[in-house]
Amino acid sequence: MKKIVLVSLAAATLATVGAGSAFAQRPLGDKDRDGIPNAVDPHDDRWDPAWGAQVMPPRGWNHRHHWNHHVSMCRTKFSTYDPHRDMYQVHRRWVRCTLY
Repeated sequence: MKKIVLVSLAAATLATVGAGSAFAQRPLGDKDRDGIPNAVDPHDDRWDPAWGAQVMPPRGWNHRHHWNHHVSMCRTKFSTYDPHRDMYQVHRRWVRCTLY
């Protein structure tokens, strides 16, 4: 009887340790559960609150589901990028950002 209790207790302990380690492997802030945190995941198309109020894509935007990623790339590459216009400034003229 003691042997059965010890074996079942050992099995229960291993099961909880295995489940805990599988849960701990997923990083915090990983909403799509792909193992990469949202802050560095290029496949997560989420608006970063650090950019200010969310801007909707322009009417002619054909890649609607990648708008936030597009804004992120344009803001990183061009310091004068304005998401309201989807343009950045070169000297005195505005140029459309074509990064996807």
